[in-house]
Amino acid sequence: MEEKKNIKRKKKSDIIYPVVENSNILKESSTSYRVEILRHKNTLLFKGNSLDNKLFNKEFIDLIVTSPPYNVGIEYKSNNDELSYEHYLEFSENWMRNCFLWSKPQARFFK
Repeated sequence: MEEKKNIKRKKKSDIIYPVVENSNILKESSTSYRVEILRHKNTLLFKGNSLDNKLFNKEFIDLIVTSPPYNVGIEYKSNNDELSYEHYLEFSENWMRNCFLWSKPQARFFK
């Protein structure tokens, strides 16, 4: 049996985290409609309406996690969840297009 090599593991305190790229993105003057939820090391989490194409004006996102309305009749305070099929496709195309425009080329999208 082969002898295990001694692997030196880094302690958490030895890890260097990069500064959040574009960390001032939420401090732009036109951002009153976005709410920062969390900022930790190289992670930035916020809440905003992806239907608003003015939410951001550049690509900077690495990961988008979303749970949009699925048009199955759930009662939401902010969304009609009983659209015609054609209107639902248009709705979905709009928010997904914006997410695509704000994302870096290597970004991931989870729905």
